[in-house]
Amino acid sequence: MHVTENPLVMLIEEAIHLRDSAQEILSVTLGGPALSRLEGLVLLAIIEAGHPLTAPQVGRNLGHSRQVIQRIANQLVDLGLLRKLPNPDHKTAALLEATDTGKVLHENTGRAMLATVNTLFSEQDQMKCLQLSRDLRKIRSIIESWHTDSEASALQAAITKT
Repeated sequence: MHVTENPLVMLIEEAIHLRDSAQEILSVTLGGPALSRLEGLVLLAIIEAGHPLTAPQVGRNLGHSRQVIQRIANQLVDLGLLRKLPNPDHKTAALLEATDTGKVLHENTGRAMLATVNTLFSEQDQMKCLQLSRDLRKIRSIIESWHTDSEASALQAAITKT
């Protein structure tokens, strides 16, 4: 079997394309004229976490460096959408929390996103998406549970033999 025919590789490639497509939709519904796509995603990540996060935590969640996220967070603080809180666990890595203005923007964005989803997908398609998201969460959980050094070493050894 060629690597591009591997079901997991195919799934990962499709997920990457899906993420790009979803980010296009998010850039319209999240960003609007005031926020860039990444600013909207940082705000969304902090609000959906349900508790304050540091820039490195947001960066790991979004797949961006701490420096990029810190720059975006500073812009969101300047816009009044985020505030910095003292971090008892780290002197220099402030916790980031959404302001009331940021939360209202998020709520308005959620309504706009829901309207977009309802336009794009039928109720039946939305139910399929729900089941697919559950299945993807299971697959992600399996992948994320693979963290031991022995497993990583075994995989690296298998890769170098081929």
